[in-house]
Amino acid sequence: MLIDAFESALRTIFSSKEYLAEDAKRVPSALDLADIHRREKEYSYHLSTLGYGDSLEEINRNVEVLFGLICTKCNEVEEKHHFDIECGWKVTPRERTQVCVLKTPYLGIVLNWEQPFSNSLDRASLNVVELTGHLYLPDKFPGGAYFPPKEVDRRHYLPTLSDAFEMGWVKHGKTIRESPFLSNEQLAEACVSQLVNMLRKGDKRLT
Repeated sequence: MLIDAFESALRTIFSSKEYLAEDAKRVPSALDLADIHRREKEYSYHLSTLGYGDSLEEINRNVEVLFGLICTKCNEVEEKHHFDIECGWKVTPRERTQVCVLKTPYLGIVLNWEQPFSNSLDRASLNVVELTGHLYLPDKFPGGAYFPPKEVDRRHYLPTLSDAFEMGWVKHGKTIRESPFLSNEQLAEACVSQLVNMLRKGDKRLT
């Protein structure tokens, strides 16, 4: 899992403006090459420590920031357009699963940060699940009969670093080598945009 993230993150270096600028030179100097090599080694070191020690706390804080951004964006859309969009999230220290729910009355998206081991990122992932049906915000289930929503789509993301050492996400799957780096801002925007697109499709089916 971390190897895939490492490979993807290295590609962000090779596609960075600095790297492309160096690569565009027909005859790079020894100092140019040494500088590129230094940046690659520095980046490789920081990425190799991701998931250990203090970086685990940073990743969990980053999850909390992501959830907060998503709810802020949901609230902005709701305040302006009144689509009955709600959002809530819950982060409990040392729990295996942290959750964020963004929804309308009949569809929504659930993000689960799954970290089976508190001292490792082994088998950890951020799951983004699209659902149709009635969803509840964290700790808001009133009790009684429960009819589970239907899963429509599921995507998985792994924590990684940009070439500027910004913590973010990379899509995990068969096309991992082609997946771009996503900042919290970009992933939050993508999730809320997808919720609005799901709402549009659902409204069209009702007409």
